[in-house]
Amino acid sequence: MKTHEMQQDTVQELTKSKVLPLFYHEGIEVCKGLLTACYNGGVKAVEFTNRGKNALENFALLRTFALEHFPDMIIGVGTIKNRAEAECFWKAGAAFIVSPALDEETGVFCLEKELLWIPGCMTPSEINKAVQLGCSLIKLFPANVLGAGFSKAMKDIFPDTKFIVTGGIDAKLIDIEKWVNNNVIAVGLGSSLIKNDWIADKRFDEITRTLREICIQ
Repeated sequence: MKTHEMQQDTVQELTKSKVLPLFYHEGIEVCKGLLTACYNGGVKAVEFTNRGKNALENFALLRTFALEHFPDMIIGVGTIKNRAEAECFWKAGAAFIVSPALDEETGVFCLEKELLWIPGCMTPSEINKAVQLGCSLIKLFPANVLGAGFSKAMKDIFPDTKFIVTGGIDAKLIDIEKWVNNNVIAVGLGSSLIKNDWIADKRFDEITRTLREICIQ
């Protein structure tokens, strides 16, 4: 698939499901279980977070697993803080890159490779800089601090820019709808969706059930 087509597919999938699951685990079998649970829940785009010593290795293994079992699954990588990290995961096949902040070198690299880059921003100045760098999709972070009114205001200022939000959002339909109704295309969900006790007990079906309840189709 061509790079620009992958970008379009990612945005379309996020816009469709309204949910972007975020997860990382040291154990690859748990990662496979989580990915399967997300897919069975109707979500075909996930963010594997770069937050552990096995992140790069597990991402590569997870991508191979997905290509075999869920070829239409889109797997990106989050918590990318610099160009070097972006390059490593790009080489490993990341479909998109999500950053917690606006790092210009990371952005330049991703844009050179035509790789969808979703930087984290929390001020109009940061959003404006991201737009100047060529970003069409921006993460508002942390969502629970900024509030839904902020996303609505930013959409009015940057009408051609799409937004997602992450940070402190409950995995409940009412919360998803609140953000979607304020011009956000998707909500990133981590621990509120992928709970530690569910992981410990391998209750992946709980994740699938929750996604089926909250995804807006």
